[in-house]
Amino acid sequence: MRWLFARNSHGHSLRDTLMALRLSHGIDVRVSLRALPFTPMAELYIVNSAEVLFSYCTVTRRGTDPVTREIYDVAPTGMSMLGRFQATTAGDRDAIFVEQSLLWFDSLWNTISTDLTLS
Repeated sequence: MRWLFARNSHGHSLRDTLMALRLSHGIDVRVSLRALPFTPMAELYIVNSAEVLFSYCTVTRRGTDPVTREIYDVAPTGMSMLGRFQATTAGDRDAIFVEQSLLWFDSLWNTISTDLTLS
């Protein structure tokens, strides 16, 4: 259940931080959280469909469960390791990466993800 606590904690923190932008800067903020049926192997933040922050996660062994299966978990490499990509010039590598990230994200959001209510 460690993963559930971590997911909920991260979700609350992200939602609260983004909602604070509405109060502090008057920015129109809408937050929707959805869950995937698998553990993501990367962090992807998309800002205004024009900027992407991206980082791979590292896999670590966490031991065994009661049925003696090995358990693996992922850990983000840290906010300082996020790569920044901006869609400034159509056709350049960053713009293509932003476009492809949006397509990938939307494909997950619109197909296999489900609404998430944080506990």
